[in-house]
Amino acid sequence: RKRHRAKEAAEAALLQALRARDAEALAAAVSEAEASGHAGETADGRPWASEALKAARKVEVELSVAEVTRGIAAKYTKRQASALHRHYGRMAQAPVREEPLGRDRSGRTYYFFVSDPHRLWVHVPREESPQGWTWAFYDTAAHVEAVLDSLDGRGAVCGGGEGSGGGDGGGGEGAGSGEGGEGEGAVATDKGALAEAELKQRLRELLPIISADMADDEVVNQDEGWLDEGHEWVGRQVLRVFPEAANPQSLGKITRWLPPNEETSEGALFHVVHDDGDAEDLELGEAEAALEAFAQKERDELLHPPVLAQPHYENRLERKALRIKPSALGLAGARDELLDFEEWLPPPLRRGRAR
Repeated sequence: RKRHRAKEAAEAALLQALRARDAEALAAAVSEAEASGHAGETADGRPWASEALKAARKVEVELSVAEVTRGIAAKYTKRQASALHRHYGRMAQAPVREEPLGRDRSGRTYYFFVSDPHRLWVHVPREESPQGWTWAFYDTAAHVEAVLDSLDGRGAVCGGGEGSGGGDGGGGEGAGSGEGGEGEGAVATDKGALAEAELKQRLRELLPIISADMADDEVVNQDEGWLDEGHEWVGRQVLRVFPEAANPQSLGKITRWLPPNEETSEGALFHVVHDDGDAEDLELGEAEAALEAFAQKERDELLHPPVLAQPHYENRLERKALRIKPSALGLAGARDELLDFEEWLPPPLRRGRAR
């Protein structure tokens, strides 16, 4: 009976390790199962194992292969990034023009100069800068990752107006066209959102190169109990309003939160990264107001979308003399068509009789 209980306990440990897919727990459970009677040999010397042990051995091999594959992939990625970094270094010695990485929907243009590998430069239109400066830079990997997190990579196609998500949306223009005639419906593409999505993809691809020579910097407040999950507001976008500022509105995203401290009676805080790279910590009431402001902005866009003017219809496929005019429609138009047909018909009939 004791051996039977040990066998059942080993089977339970196997099933628990299988559900967790924990390599260490699985190895320990397999060893315990083999020692408690889940494996052995038949009378004729053939090995046998229980179904639970077979499944555990199979998953153990799969986890081992996956671990080796991840190691190879990480080594290859690091080697590839190092090779590309060396290539950029060689390119920096050539007198070539540096092209921007891309532009976000607020018009800020991002540059990575291989001759200055310690910074990610941003060019801001003067009219968009309350401080009056037009150039700024990020010089730590954490700052670059925060900028990457704040960018909207969806590149959504919407029904006009400002696109949803971070950044100042630009109203798109466009009209669908029907077959051989006037366009039916209208679809607006947020060009700013598409450009921002391309910028985010470009930054994600070059992140190992950009951050290779930058100072390692921990994410703000990472060691003070801040969490990037566990609250429904994490990942939500917000709109901060500053009535007295030159730029009164700023879009951002809640990236982490600090739970309330019961000992000190301090309330929860929410870390917001703005689209321009700035960050701030909001109290509960401030975060709730910023969320409501963004929700109201989206409701306004849905209720009052910009009206896209349809192009004036003109049939250019037919010669001007054959184009249909409004006077050719209705009973009057049918009568004129019949009279024209009656006038056209006699000559062909006479030619037919002559033959």
